[in-house]
Amino acid sequence: MAEIKIDAYKRVNHFQGQFLNKEDFNEAHEYHYTIRQRMNYAIYKYGVLDGLEFDDANIGTKIIKIKPGMALDRDETNIRSREIILLSDFEKDIETELGHSLPGVGDTKEIYFTICYDQIEDGEEDVAGFHGFSRLKELAVIKTSEGSYTGTPMMDIILGKVILDETGIQSYDLTEREIGGIGTVSTIPVVSLIPTGMTFTVEESAPDLPDPKNLILENTGGGTLNWTATLEGPDAGRFSLSPSNGTAPSTIAVSVVDISGSAGDEYNASIRVECTEASNSPQTVDLTLSITESVVVAPIITNLDSTTTSGPVGAPVIIHGHNFEIATNVGVTIGGISIPFNATGHDYKGRPDTDSDPLLPEHMDSANLDQEKYFRIVSDTLIEATAPDGVSLGAVDVIVTSTEGDSNAVSFTVVPTPSTPTITWPLDLSRRSAPIGGELIIDGTNFVDRAFVLFNFNSDGTPKAAGVKKVEGTSSADGLTISVVVPALAITGRIKVRAAGYEVLSNRDFRKTL
Repeated sequence: MAEIKIDAYKRVNHFQGQFLNKEDFNEAHEYHYTIRQRMNYAIYKYGVLDGLEFDDANIGTKIIKIKPGMALDRDETNIRSREIILLSDFEKDIETELGHSLPGVGDTKEIYFTICYDQIEDGEEDVAGFHGFSRLKELAVIKTSEGSYTGTPMMDIILGKVILDETGIQSYDLTEREIGGIGTVSTIPVVSLIPTGMTFTVEESAPDLPDPKNLILENTGGGTLNWTATLEGPDAGRFSLSPSNGTAPSTIAVSVVDISGSAGDEYNASIRVECTEASNSPQTVDLTLSITESVVVAPIITNLDSTTTSGPVGAPVIIHGHNFEIATNVGVTIGGISIPFNATGHDYKGRPDTDSDPLLPEHMDSANLDQEKYFRIVSDTLIEATAPDGVSLGAVDVIVTSTEGDSNAVSFTVVPTPSTPTITWPLDLSRRSAPIGGELIIDGTNFVDRAFVLFNFNSDGTPKAAGVKKVEGTSSADGLTISVVVPALAITGRIKVRAAGYEVLSNRDFRKTL
């Protein structure tokens, strides 16, 4: 019969006359400390053993309170489970002391609370020429993280989630709270997938792919779970996974890459997650892509900009509302007259097809001097147009038209065109000279607000080769002057003043100085 003896632990064995030093005392303590933690590891499951509860009385406030209690961690590297003991209430302000801002009105935010073990040296002393620490202080460390668990599994014990709203603590979510106790801790991985199915819904002929969804993969057993994920089924090519392998816990982004099809079609696939060591491998998640009928959305006008509710022919009409980009074949009528939108250099919606914007002063060029005759869709909620030639005086309806239907009507008041202005620059060059970026004063009569100054013209009113540059001016109260900042690329030449209903050429050249 064979008998093989294997070293395990040593414990201190005192004898008469033995000289004891600090190592002897520390080893005696360490032996009992280690054996106890090994017993914890063998007998108990990690998690909360007692207490450590959130105080319901603090719901509706910004103060989080965790009651005293005890938990165990699980250190699989050193084969031990340490006691984590909170001796008194943990009570802190979530904003000022924990650094978590409250969400906006109508929103919520999740904060994970965990507890872990730590120890530090304590009791610093100087005795008989020797320096040291007479104690090791054991600590309970509370940690927080927003949105997701960021701790070390089995070491940072989850107490639960605190749900915040704009006023403070809305509720507590204890579904992920880790509960410890007597029982065997398995070393076999177990695959857990949340959710167990996903459905993506898109409208027929939708321009954009739906947003990805997250598949949460966790190991609810023991050991290490190394996994791979593959797509299966007749329509697997319509989906993608990222990443397709890893170590739990993991988040897999599930995306739709093909939404072609007709209303009423449904496409199916599944995700197969495998781990050779797991007790429940493989696991599957069903995927469905449903294509629905397109929703008909007609434009809606909420109001005209307060600065453009009235004006003469050529005056700006700024329209606020909804669905200006969602609707198709969008048009604008003012007083029953349709505003054209197929200007040179613009797309089918009347918007610039380059980075430059002819409707903005700094980008005006000679190819778009008549851009004010057209409308453009600035965004899904904003259209810029002008009062058209031939529109009747008085209150008229502004309507946004589309294939899906016409919007409601709002009123714009057409007023008589003001008197035609004149530019009366003197012979004195100093009065009509300025550098790039400098202020230029233009003399004349009948100038009005929202007038634009155009640079770089010949004496016959034709544009110079450098191209026309346009900036908005500021008119004086008496209408006798306009001040303007000279734009980049302006050159010596005639200028024009343009506003609703008129455009006049200067009687003398502007002179660019250095």
